[in-house]
Amino acid sequence: ETVGPTYSGSDDVNSGMGVAINDVSGGRGHPNHVPSDPVVNPDLLAPSYGWISSGHTACSTSCGGGEDLHWDLGEWSECTRTCGPGSQQRQVICRQALRNHSNSTATLVAVETAQCGGHDRPETTTSCQLKICSEWQILSEWSPCSAECGNGTQTRGVACLLHDNGRLEAVDQSNCSHLDRPMSSQSCHLKVCGVQWYATDWSTCSRSCDGGYRVREVCCLADNVTPSDLCDFSATPESREECNNQPCLPETVSSCSDQYYNCVVVVQARLCVYSYYRTACCSSCSVITHTHSSRTTSA
Repeated sequence: ETVGPTYSGSDDVNSGMGVAINDVSGGRGHPNHVPSDPVVNPDLLAPSYGWISSGHTACSTSCGGGEDLHWDLGEWSECTRTCGPGSQQRQVICRQALRNHSNSTATLVAVETAQCGGHDRPETTTSCQLKICSEWQILSEWSPCSAECGNGTQTRGVACLLHDNGRLEAVDQSNCSHLDRPMSSQSCHLKVCGVQWYATDWSTCSRSCDGGYRVREVCCLADNVTPSDLCDFSATPESREECNNQPCLPETVSSCSDQYYNCVVVVQARLCVYSYYRTACCSSCSVITHTHSSRTTSA
């Protein structure tokens, strides 16, 4: 049995270790006297360990859980106009890097734009201009109708103009191909003509030399383009005429060749008597000389 007062320091108790001292003097000693052979309680000698919490410090960042925040920039879009002032857009997203400390990786996630408020947000729109604009411009009023009666045609000037620092310059029409071109011709009808003669284009001549002929179709038509017999037959246009009446030249038999394309004219103009033309049109002039020689021999 432990007899007498027990002494323990306050620091030892708080740390989990204390000392109990027996008074073996029967209580007769001085209260502050420590006996030379104190009795120590072995249960109080075992140390006691535990976690002590001192409370959290202030957060290292005001938002985002302390992880990295940055702006994620997308690619610029195509210019809104193929020429002249336009604009381009791109996506700008606030992203947060959530780090995984176990494997040193990070995952990017989109967060509210306000969370990146501490950083200047990059522009999402910018101006662009691929080239200076060209445009169609009407240069003149409609011309008079090409026919005094019946169906005719009117024309007007239309050009592609380039705007360059306040100046206008005519450029190739391909520069305005992205725009609708104004009409430069249109049909017109001033009045009814009544019946009249109509003729098609001439056909190809039947021969290239020594006289041939060509033909065309001639008919009397009313305003509704139906055949009529009310036309003046004394004024019927010709439907056949002669063509290519120039004489044909014999085939070339000489070894020389013509140096110019118009040697036929040289022969017709009888210029082969001159040495220059005989050289320039050697083949054609040789044929003529040979022909004349043959005729003289025959005579």
